Amino acid sequence: MKKKTLKNKFQWSPKHLGHEKGSRPIPPLKIDSRLPKLWITSLPPVEKEVITSKDLVMDIYLVNSSGIVLDSVIATTGGPARGYADDPEFLEAFHRSGEVIEYTNVANEEAVRIFEYKQIYDSDWMLSIGFEVKMNDKLVKLNSSCNKVTKGFQEEALLY
Repeated sequence: MKKKTLKNKFQWSPKHLGHEKGSRPIPPLKIDSRLPKLWITSLPPVEKEVITSKDLVMDIYLVNSSGIVLDSVIATTGGPARGYADDPEFLEAFHRSGEVIEYTNVANEEAVRIFEYKQIYDSDWMLSIGFEVKMNDKLVKLNSSCNKVTKGFQEEALLY
């Protein structure tokens, strides 16, 4: 997958406003006006030629809203897989089973493409993205996953 960076393209939508991508109206939620330091989101799907036919494809981005430059971001995809999600050994192997993409010096308000999600993945049991982010000389490990029910990676706060 090719690296791609966007500046000031995405704006966080607090969940209490009910603006989740692709969601139905939701009942009122507790007001949460926090801005996450790191979060994932996507661009609208586009039809692209994939291995055997055309498919809807979404580019998934990690957005840096931390106020600092991230020393490095390493994203690793995993899946499809069937296993025990509570087993640390399974999760470590699962996150290391797919593509790895790395960015350095990710500026504040910059978004980096971390995964190209194809709709055909919805037929798999589970997909995951593991993150290793180095910020302020500390390594932070995070992850996100999707399955047939969620139908792709939704906008999600990873770190407040």
